[in-house]
Amino acid sequence: MISGDQSFMTAAATSTSRRKVVLAAVLLISLAVAKRSGALEQVWGLLTGHNIPVSGAPVAATHGKLSEHNLEWLKTQQPQQQAEFLLGAAINHDEGATNAIAALVDGWHGQLRRTKKWQDLEMTALYSNDLRVRAAAIEVNLAVNNLDKTDEQVSRLIEGTFPNFRGIIPKEHVTTAIVETKEFAAAVKSVAPFARDASNITRVK
Repeated sequence: MISGDQSFMTAAATSTSRRKVVLAAVLLISLAVAKRSGALEQVWGLLTGHNIPVSGAPVAATHGKLSEHNLEWLKTQQPQQQAEFLLGAAINHDEGATNAIAALVDGWHGQLRRTKKWQDLEMTALYSNDLRVRAAAIEVNLAVNNLDKTDEQVSRLIEGTFPNFRGIIPKEHVTTAIVETKEFAAAVKSVAPFARDASNITRVK
């Protein structure tokens, strides 16, 4: 036989289990309603700190700025360290970085090396969405290669392995071209440093 105390305990346990089931069902229903209404995302945003309400009008984020300490430190560094630091700052959109590069780049010619760090910075800068950063990278590239900004020197920046172009050049020609002498002479002069007798050159008389 089951005593009165055992019957009471069994009833109490059953009642507790039912309450847990009811509470779980209510919680699931509440979560479903909150998710559908978007309230769940708002609560989650508050808990994680992404949507904490702040009084006042929105303020656009600002970029860093080269400090007086940075500028004084730069004066004590070698050109290589100056160029790498400033290009990194330009990539981070630090105010004053591109201006500092423009002011110092002429003095870097012949004093810079193509280090691994520089090459990584150069590639990042050349793909920047800020045209000023791209221009700064090109300026420093000229300094690294010790090239002046002339038509003749720009051609030397073109490096790499190129497709076999000889296969598409006709063996015979029947076309006569009329060109401006001055412009044609300048174009020939720009490629003259790369011409070699063993490179199938064309002589113009």
